[in-house]
Amino acid sequence: MSKLDDYLANLVAKHEKKRPEKKPRERRVPRERFTVVDGVMCAICTGCKVAKPANNDFFYKNKDARKQIAYQCIDCCLARVHQYEKENPGSAAARQKIYRERHKDMIRVKAAKRKLVREDRVKDATPIWADHNDIESIYDMARAMSFETGLEYVVDHAIPIKGKKVSGLHVAANLQIMLKKENEQKYNKLDPSLL
Repeated sequence: MSKLDDYLANLVAKHEKKRPEKKPRERRVPRERFTVVDGVMCAICTGCKVAKPANNDFFYKNKDARKQIAYQCIDCCLARVHQYEKENPGSAAARQKIYRERHKDMIRVKAAKRKLVREDRVKDATPIWADHNDIESIYDMARAMSFETGLEYVVDHAIPIKGKKVSGLHVAANLQIMLKKENEQKYNKLDPSLL
């Protein structure tokens, strides 16, 4: 017998060996994830087991699958994050610090771009007839209040200049002084009492 015959004989012997029979896999019965409540398509959260409308107001988008929502509602996801932060204090801050150290240049560039975009937006929202002295006096007043109280005050647009439904102007009548923390919470929301 030649080497080729030995090789072929071994190959045939390997294939003739019986493989152990696999047990048929039990199919899981798919859990009904969606239901209709009062004519509205709802998804059942795997965390709290409550049916909530299947939209972006109640569920995050699923990162793994396109056009699908996450299995847990936003409330359950946030509760899980808060629980982790409570059990591991400082871990998120440590990760953020490492990220900031590694990406200093990128963070500076993004901040500069945001500043330019904001300046352009304010410039575009300032009409020709706006009194620049009045506007500057409001900013001066905010700086003076910050200096006197030790709290950080900022100038805010009562009707946001980057609103979703309506956009205001950069004029003295649309400016208000408020605490920076309150302004960050307000973001670009419009106060309904102004309408």
